Amino acid sequence: MDEASALVRDVCAALDVRGYDEVKGRGELRYVQFVVVDDDDDGTRAKCAISLVFNSAATPEPTTRHRKVCEEIARRGGDFVHGVHVNLQNSRGNVIFNNDGWRYVVGERMTYSRTPAGRKVYYLPGSFMQANAEAYTELLRRMPTHVPVQSRVVELYAGVGAIGYSLVENEALDVQSVRFVESSTAVAEAWERTRDELPSALQSRVSLQISKAERIAKECVVDADVLIVDPPRKGLDEKLRAVLTDASDLSEDLTTILYVSCGFDSFMRDADELIASGMWRMSHHESFIFFPGSNHLEVFAVFSRVL
Repeated sequence: MDEASALVRDVCAALDVRGYDEVKGRGELRYVQFVVVDDDDDGTRAKCAISLVFNSAATPEPTTRHRKVCEEIARRGGDFVHGVHVNLQNSRGNVIFNNDGWRYVVGERMTYSRTPAGRKVYYLPGSFMQANAEAYTELLRRMPTHVPVQSRVVELYAGVGAIGYSLVENEALDVQSVRFVESSTAVAEAWERTRDELPSALQSRVSLQISKAERIAKECVVDADVLIVDPPRKGLDEKLRAVLTDASDLSEDLTTILYVSCGFDSFMRDADELIASGMWRMSHHESFIFFPGSNHLEVFAVFSRVL
């Protein structure tokens, strides 16, 4: 990270890239995102993917100015630079990225993390990715112990599918299917690349559905043994909570909910409703520090069906 920071700083100084003034709303470079990518495949050192957030209205292609900065970073960084993107964001608010403002410039388009077994899960720079890869991998290592063998799995709020893909490649689990449900269409390209690198026998076991979880709440719990939810800070949508706490909506096949929470207050609300329904009991919970140096905890909990 220090090497990447120094590289960007030197290029910006050389090309007279001005830092953004939050008060006056003037300047060019607002933020920088670094993603460190291991490169164990060829035995070389780690690389870094770099995304630059510029104070600019979104354009169909990077401007000549933006492209010049990115190409100079790639030239000076050499093999150390995995790829460079820009994000064009001229809003005066505190939202860091413009979802429509991502533009690929040079190098690799995608970054990746690895499952506990070492398989790559691909991401585009706008995809949500846990900051603490080591702690997140530990969560992925522990989750399979709570999944019955030969389960049919549905993962809601799936993102690019890191959780589900780590389960489907687990030979001991012999997961029959994983249905990934994600609201953002932007994940499809990365999700498909991860799927295409699975062994052919496993590719038929995974599928992606682009939809908000609440819109298909009843549908997604019909043919499933295990439900995985990893919602945003607001927690589970009200419609989904209603389905999970109504016996008439659920088949007896759905016996396990794996809940990964990034908002403790919303998790407590959701857990209270699940337990109060008399249909679920919390059979396991533990906490993870995905943001070292902060007071923020993420909770992993398992809810088992009361039949």
